[in-house]
Amino acid sequence: MLILNWNISYGCKIEKIFNEITNIIKSQKTFIITLQEVTQKSFEFLKNKLQEKSYIYYSLNYRQPGKYDTNSRKLGVAIIISKNFEVLDANVFSRCLLPERTLFTTIKHKNKTFKIATFHSITGCAHKKAKSIQFYSFAETVENYQPDILTIDANEPEIDHFDISEMKFFNNLDKGKGAETFFRSCINNNLTDCFAKNFNPKNFLEGNPLTTSHIINNNRKCSVRKNKRYDFVFLNLNKINFKNIEYNLENAFKATSDHAYITLKAKI
Repeated sequence: MLILNWNISYGCKIEKIFNEITNIIKSQKTFIITLQEVTQKSFEFLKNKLQEKSYIYYSLNYRQPGKYDTNSRKLGVAIIISKNFEVLDANVFSRCLLPERTLFTTIKHKNKTFKIATFHSITGCAHKKAKSIQFYSFAETVENYQPDILTIDANEPEIDHFDISEMKFFNNLDKGKGAETFFRSCINNNLTDCFAKNFNPKNFLEGNPLTTSHIINNNRKCSVRKNKRYDFVFLNLNKINFKNIEYNLENAFKATSDHAYITLKAKI
């Protein structure tokens, strides 16, 4: 089975995104895809192209934009699942601060059920305390829903580490406590940071990300660019084993996204 997670970017050229997704899954009969920053236009395009061989769920179909919502509340997340799964339910997490940036599905395969959740965090540069509150709501959701697969563009951490207890988080008027609570809740609820698990500590450089999934200020006339690992796949390894995990930033850039996509080969 292939698991793919990708923040495709609201300003992407969706045709190129689709072509890259198609290339990634072309030899895979069984796949789970989670996407962030999905506009209505992008969703409709992907739905038309992929609905014959997969199920596709979109958060804005469950929490539709309201009269006074700004563009930041018109960005959804999507889950795409190959049709050899049975989908039991799908919806957004209503208790999260911005439900439209959340989505879950419960699926069944050969009498085994699996819970999938995907989140897209808001940024602290514009929202500060709201970002902290959002992470507390994510932590509550992890504890209550108990996902087996969790993917997220977290816009965190500020300083990466292979040991989550050593990560440093942005001060969103909370000294980083909200994001820390969320990451710890993942570990406390049987979820493993897959890339960190396979990371060789001998390759760790203090202050550097384990790998790069996003570059801050990459597209601006700014001398300060920072590499970050903002995108994660967590798995319940009691139910799902994985062989390898890869972050592909180069091909993601070519496909017009500003985040790396993550692929895992998994066994259920």
